[in-house]
Amino acid sequence: MAAEFGNWGLVIISVILFTVFALGFIIPFKKRDWRSMGVYGAFIVALFTEMFGFPLTIYILTSIFGFNIPFTLRGGHLFVNLLEKAGFAQAYVAVHWVSIALILAGFIVIIWGWKKIFFAKGGLVTDGIYRYSRHPQYLGIYCIIAGLLIMWPTFLTVLMFPVLVGMYYRLAKKRGAGSGGGVRRGVRGVQEKDWDVPALSVKFHPYSGGAPQDRLEGKPSRT
Repeated sequence: MAAEFGNWGLVIISVILFTVFALGFIIPFKKRDWRSMGVYGAFIVALFTEMFGFPLTIYILTSIFGFNIPFTLRGGHLFVNLLEKAGFAQAYVAVHWVSIALILAGFIVIIWGWKKIFFAKGGLVTDGIYRYSRHPQYLGIYCIIAGLLIMWPTFLTVLMFPVLVGMYYRLAKKRGAGSGGGVRRGVRGVQEKDWDVPALSVKFHPYSGGAPQDRLEGKPSRT
């Protein structure tokens, strides 16, 4: 196996960085939140384990299906290999630019949404990213996992991607329906907006002590 793999220290560091980032801006409150975060964590572990640890997907494709894929980091970029075989000479650059752009966009969307809520200090937030997305944190997660999947697809992450997207979609719908458009703020001061009632203007409240609660304060909109 190539020397690029077997770097378990880099696997651990990468998993910690991506997981801590998600937990820092998307704080789970209920079991369904933790389930979604657990699937996200499993996706990250599966991805970086193959990227820097053991390339299981390359091994299966070469030993069982007979594909000619080198056991290198470049070989693990399967979309690059596919596009190069199709005659696209700039596949390596194109795939990396697309994946990096999606990952950075995800980070920016999550931080942007968190910043708008945090600095609102209880005020009404309808501008910025919240003019375009009801759940920018989840949108950011979608961008990050899509970018990682394009950069380094594996059997496990390809299977987990639609599951993860579906879980966060249902989570957004349930949270909106359950809170009536309310708001939840975590113990670390991070607020999250649940917008599934368009006839209400949602007010953000601080959370202090006890169990997290969904609160709603608003009036019928004129839209």
